[in-house]
Amino acid sequence: MCGCFSMTADQVNALIAFFALVVAGTSVLFTYRGITNQEKFNALSVVPLPFIALADYENLIRVKIRNDGNGPLIVKAVHYELNGKIDEFEELVLYCPAMPSNMSWSNYSSGYIRSIRAGSELILIETEISMDDAEAVKYRDGLRALLKDITVSIEYTDIYGGTFDHVSRKLDFFGRRLSSSNQSKKA
Repeated sequence: MCGCFSMTADQVNALIAFFALVVAGTSVLFTYRGITNQEKFNALSVVPLPFIALADYENLIRVKIRNDGNGPLIVKAVHYELNGKIDEFEELVLYCPAMPSNMSWSNYSSGYIRSIRAGSELILIETEISMDDAEAVKYRDGLRALLKDITVSIEYTDIYGGTFDHVSRKLDFFGRRLSSSNQSKKA
């Protein structure tokens, strides 16, 4: 037996205690990193994704905010820009021309701040057009002419209060039908 490596019982206990401390410290470090990564994952798994969706049909005009994300979209503000003026009115419906007496809005938003759950939407304006009513068709074209010059911007956050860039969309999509209908009238 070699006598070059001999330890007393106290030294063995101290060595075991040292290794136990190293293992405990390492497990605390990995636990902390795991919790931090889980918090990041939780925040990323409930990110809202707003989209300003437009419907321009012969019998329907609609502008809505849709949440295509995985978490609630908390709308802080909706801004409207028309001819360089921002937020002249608080609601999109107030920018629209007066409706004929035989028409009404199917749906519109009254501008107060709210949240939109994942997969849901907030309708800013929606109206149905009777194709048999010449006055309604004329109103639709006037509404398209106005909407094409408006830009809608959304300020929003997620449930963790994260900050995001504004989402904006110019509603020039509504102008495409005006130019084609005007060209067909000239021909």
